[in-house]
Amino acid sequence: MIRYFLMLSSVLLLTSCAAIFNSPYKKINIHTQHGGTVYYNEGSVNIQNKKATIHVLRKMDSIQFSVFQDSLAQQYIVKKKLSFAFWSNLAIGYGAGILVDLLHPKRFTYPGNIYLDSTETKKGYYSYEPKISKHSWELQFEIPIVNLYNRKDHSGIKSTVAGFYGLGMGLNYYYRPNRYLNFSGHTYLLKNLPLPPPLIIYEDKHAREFSHQLSLSNNYRIQKFRLGYGLSYNFNELEYSIFHPDQNVNVDRVYATTRKPNLELENVMRTSILPGTLEKYVDYRHQLGIWIPLSYELTNDLSANVNYRLSLFQLNKKQFVPESMFMFGITYRLKM
Repeated sequence: MIRYFLMLSSVLLLTSCAAIFNSPYKKINIHTQHGGTVYYNEGSVNIQNKKATIHVLRKMDSIQFSVFQDSLAQQYIVKKKLSFAFWSNLAIGYGAGILVDLLHPKRFTYPGNIYLDSTETKKGYYSYEPKISKHSWELQFEIPIVNLYNRKDHSGIKSTVAGFYGLGMGLNYYYRPNRYLNFSGHTYLLKNLPLPPPLIIYEDKHAREFSHQLSLSNNYRIQKFRLGYGLSYNFNELEYSIFHPDQNVNVDRVYATTRKPNLELENVMRTSILPGTLEKYVDYRHQLGIWIPLSYELTNDLSANVNYRLSLFQLNKKQFVPESMFMFGITYRLKM
């Protein structure tokens, strides 16, 4: 009985994320509008370059600190909240670690950055930067994690393909406080399920898709949310293969699994594909469309995003061909 109890205790301790990964102290950067001194517990820290850093002990209560500026002292109370490490127990060990973390003060955390506004009379502080000033620049990096693309394939059949990962990079210019223009370039990987890169290299694929994009958008920053709208130019590559087993075989047998034969493709198969060979082709598409980025700031630098692209006009075919794409990922912004 004791042995089973010890085994159960060991499992719970190994799966308690907050107790293992959270340090006893939390680092907090306090941003102010003017110089001064921050008092916490029995110590003090001078404010330099409008910022002071304190290390607070995680506990089952709010924290209090005071700021002395311009011969005036003001006290602030910051409430605790459950940390990301605590909630990650739900994905690890079926949530068993929550039983341990519920009894541990390390399950709590506080905002990593606190912005003080001496003109604010209700709350007195923000857990996000309330205003990014005019003429500021940001370098933006994006990693799309899951991409969903609804389009017509080379034979004219409409379907939704999915893919893992990609890469994006762009610049943000603030022409007004909390309003900025973004110019970005992206590359999305598609049809690489079920394996994400780099594991996909071990799988023989006869059909691959890539979507490259340039976009220009106007964006609004509303508290921790960022919402934009703009235009995009897309260059898509749809790689596919055609196998014609025998010149005497009716082409209809090759199209047995399709709902709508492509007459142009049938003619190519009849005349140019050698029997018994697998020939590869690429369908290139140049498109213009609408670009709508949406993100939520997890920290000052890191955001989770959901982007939407609606392609309307296909330039190389000179016709309207609506296609839509959703991208879910993360964004990192670096101030310049």
